[in-house]
Amino acid sequence: MRIHTTIPLIFLLACVTGLASAQSSGSWTLTGSLHQGRYGANGVTLQNGQVLALGGVYLLRHSKAVLASELYDPTTGNWSVSGNLNVARIHGTATLLPSGKVLAAGGCVDPCTSVEVYDPSTGAWTLTGSMADGRTYHTATLLPNGKVLVAGGCYSACGIYVQSSAELYDPNSGTWSVTGSLSVGRAQHTATLLQNGKVLVAGGISASGSENSSAEIYDPATGKWSSAGNMITGRRFAQAALLTNGRVVVMGGQDTPGNTLSSTELYDPSTNKWSATGKMTSPRLYFVALPFLVSGKVLVAGGANPSVILASSELYDPLTGKWSATGSMNLARIYHFAVILANGKVLVATGNTGDATAELYHP
Repeated sequence: MRIHTTIPLIFLLACVTGLASAQSSGSWTLTGSLHQGRYGANGVTLQNGQVLALGGVYLLRHSKAVLASELYDPTTGNWSVSGNLNVARIHGTATLLPSGKVLAAGGCVDPCTSVEVYDPSTGAWTLTGSMADGRTYHTATLLPNGKVLVAGGCYSACGIYVQSSAELYDPNSGTWSVTGSLSVGRAQHTATLLQNGKVLVAGGISASGSENSSAEIYDPATGKWSSAGNMITGRRFAQAALLTNGRVVVMGGQDTPGNTLSSTELYDPSTNKWSATGKMTSPRLYFVALPFLVSGKVLVAGGANPSVILASSELYDPLTGKWSATGSMNLARIYHFAVILANGKVLVATGNTGDATAELYHP
């Protein structure tokens, strides 16, 4: 199996700031810090407008798990400690359910089949039905029918033990059911809910340890997957965003030779084909990406290039197919999380080797 050398280099340089770049619009300001630093955590904007931070580990070399979850209040800019997870989780998934509760799945010690639910009204986590297969670095997508589709992932070391299975969680019964399997095993891939209610899964790492260029579509009506063609470049740790025109932009990540990518490409559901679009101003790995539903643009922030941690961020404009630099974060970050707040601002928090800081992007 090919060995990736990017991660160790990144962690050695995790405090290096990104290079300054010309700004177009947008700025970042620091907000309240979490009570506990963490990386590999998840963040979810709740229905009440607060943000739930969960999971992750701190003290990198010792892999100390963080069980406590925290709540961010946008009105005060402060964090408060909430309930404790029942199981330590890193690189799992967190999904906001229609009920307002949060589903945390996988991302724990092998084999990671455990799942739990957070109730904002009580601040408590409760174990729910376990998945059939253990997984980490998988994807979880809330479907229009209220169920959650979990697909792929690793059930041990990624690049060796990669899942092709997929499962559905029913919040009403708290149970999982097996659905159609992916055509190939994949982990560290992207999953995007399309406007037609189907799910696009693209890229990731395969059982051979190489990056996958294939993509496929899940149809909730049939429970089956069909081909969505091949991306121009196979990539893992990429990010994907649904555009207002119904297309999906996939960006960055790492290719099979181990190069960090600045290339981006578009998937068009009407033609089931991929096409190249503008390159990011910097190659990025371990970054975050969020679509702005009002402006239609996509924000990316942080990541590595390839062994220097970035503070820079940039915007993709679907109308021009081009990227432009926007304000830089106050801290360079990898393995952080980002969420959109009800006021349209973006909250980015944690990352690196266990950072506790958070900051806001003002569009």
